Amino acid sequence: MIKHWTFVYMLGTHFAWILSLPLWGPILSYTAENSNGFDPYPFGFWFITASTISFVVIPFIQRISTIVKCTRLCGLTLVLTNILYFFLPLSTWVVAPIVAGYCSAALISSWFIRLSTHVRSEERGFVVAGSIVLANVILYMLTLLLPFLNSTVLFALLVLLTTSTLLFLPSCEDISYQNQTQNKHTKPAFYSALLFILLFYWASGSIVDIVYAALAEYTTSFQNYSVLVYILVVIFLSKTTNIAKPLPFVGSTVLMGISLMSYLMATNNGISLVVSSIIAMSAFGIMDLYLWSYLVQQDRPVRQALGLFNLGLATNLAAIFGSTYLGGLFSRTGSLGVETGSALLFFSLIPLFYFVHLSLKEPNLSSPNPIQAQDQLSTDASEHLNTLFVNLTPRETDVLKLVIAGYSNQQIVDDLQITMATTRTHLRNIYRKTGFPNRSKLLASVVQNTLDSYETTRQ
Repeated sequence: MIKHWTFVYMLGTHFAWILSLPLWGPILSYTAENSNGFDPYPFGFWFITASTISFVVIPFIQRISTIVKCTRLCGLTLVLTNILYFFLPLSTWVVAPIVAGYCSAALISSWFIRLSTHVRSEERGFVVAGSIVLANVILYMLTLLLPFLNSTVLFALLVLLTTSTLLFLPSCEDISYQNQTQNKHTKPAFYSALLFILLFYWASGSIVDIVYAALAEYTTSFQNYSVLVYILVVIFLSKTTNIAKPLPFVGSTVLMGISLMSYLMATNNGISLVVSSIIAMSAFGIMDLYLWSYLVQQDRPVRQALGLFNLGLATNLAAIFGSTYLGGLFSRTGSLGVETGSALLFFSLIPLFYFVHLSLKEPNLSSPNPIQAQDQLSTDASEHLNTLFVNLTPRETDVLKLVIAGYSNQQIVDDLQITMATTRTHLRNIYRKTGFPNRSKLLASVVQNTLDSYETTRQ
């Protein structure tokens, strides 16, 4: 995780800004308490709506290279929205959270593109864990300091958060392409996981609202400290984020069910309510960590992986919207809130069991399939022609791997984030150094060497 600290810093600081302000964070609540007639819920509603839509449409309306190049512009736009937040009449502000929602989705999309092209699949979970911990540590410190800060200091902190996201952007000039296949799930399994995520977060939000509402009668300070439980759970489980099977999802659901049962048996017992809230935050910590790890480990071509990653985040935001508005509404009605949370948690078991079923049916990693066969062909060919390609530069080697994998020039441009002219220059250098006149002759030699190796192995 340390060697990928720029990825941790980029997502962690931006996530901290989201949790602090637009996602009904403490700064938004502080503004509502100190401003007459300002309702924070529409603000969060427009931000979540814009972010959800943007996550879905960005992979289809923008080129991968454009998303990466516009990262700094989106970050500076977020700085502008912070300025507007403090200097425009809050009661009439609608456009800024919509713009912020789009820019936030674009920044996270850019982060994922950089992550998927720089970091090996098995290391991405550590990056996610570090980002979640950093964001929540910042949120916790900000929550503790908030009563002692004035609006000027808050403004400075928000600007610092959004600008610091841009200070250490991972470079896209030296991308080492990684093509892992061990965590590539089938789309039916992925979509069933998304349905489970939608129902789980909706149910969990309703349950936590009920628990905290009851706990507020005994103490209001524990909610500030419950985030420490969340952080400790994420840190403790950070080394197991390469688990691609649905076990963590099952564990989160069981814990949330135990939290609900603890609440039902509390009978106005403050200690039981504290235990219930600790279990609920533990379930959230497990679910958030493995949800993000599951999404970032979808190793496919960059555009397809980005589409699935963004779809997962859009589903998560939709669930947050449901739990905040509808779940919060139901929780205020007492028993109806309990029934709503219980019903949603129960119905979440249906897609969860289907996800488990499909995951267990997925072919073993050693079982051949067309994609793995192509990858194995590329690996074998590269080994047999290693002496021929020894003089290639690292970037030329990256281009060669994609050529052997069957990528077109445009696909190479998209995956390596380089221009078409640079791609053609690398190809000319590869042909010159290897002695092949064109791509067809190069691929023919690769296939022939692989077939020869296969025949030798059979004999």
